[in-house]
Amino acid sequence: MLALRARAQVVETPLDEIAASDIDLFTEGGCHILAREIETISGWPIHCFSAGAGDRLPRYHAFVVPAPGWRLDVEGCSPAHMHEQRWGFWNGCEHKRFPYEQIAHSWGPVLAPTSEAWALTRSRALAPLLVELACDMMSGDESPDLG
Repeated sequence: MLALRARAQVVETPLDEIAASDIDLFTEGGCHILAREIETISGWPIHCFSAGAGDRLPRYHAFVVPAPGWRLDVEGCSPAHMHEQRWGFWNGCEHKRFPYEQIAHSWGPVLAPTSEAWALTRSRALAPLLVELACDMMSGDESPDLG
């Protein structure tokens, strides 16, 4: 979230378009919809957390890995360790790459139809902003803290 606020001061199209309601929508059920839109325009893979090494199912929170050491979701582009502290709350959980279709099939409908339609509309508006943010952050002199 800090990256979004810092970036909002620099970009012509302010990222303050990402509202608290967007954070709620894309952290409480719609994350896979935003991740798919980011993947579509960037080619970056979608990942989800699973329950551990032997688990082959996406368990929670879809996000994108734009480059090794980085994670991207509605809360911004962050170093992997910070993102995993935020989301990796299961002991022994790990993230893996999953195709969108597997996530959607595994999770089933997680939003009401009207909420899903709104999530698709918002993801199409926000994904380009988030991709730009990630590109800017990754092209800077700063490397993520991989610790």
